[in-house]
Amino acid sequence: MWVLAPHSSQTFLTKKYGKVFKCKTWYWNHRKEKQEIPMTFDCSELNKFYPLVEREHQHGQVVEQLTLNRKVIQQFVVPGEEYII
Repeated sequence: MWVLAPHSSQTFLTKKYGKVFKCKTWYWNHRKEKQEIPMTFDCSELNKFYPLVEREHQHGQVVEQLTLNRKVIQQFVVPGEEYII
């Protein structure tokens, strides 16, 4: 399975939305087709349903893992310090 995701997701999201660490639902639930009270939650909970990129700095390189439901789908290693945020 090949899933497209931004290489530098943290940079992409910070530029687009600012430093946001929480996710918030909207008032309309399309699955149930009804209005609901908006909720705020940790964005990592979305990983049960959507692939997310997790980044780690290891020995002068960046290791990015594309995960879905905490399982690694793909791993990408970027050598060099210039990619470290």
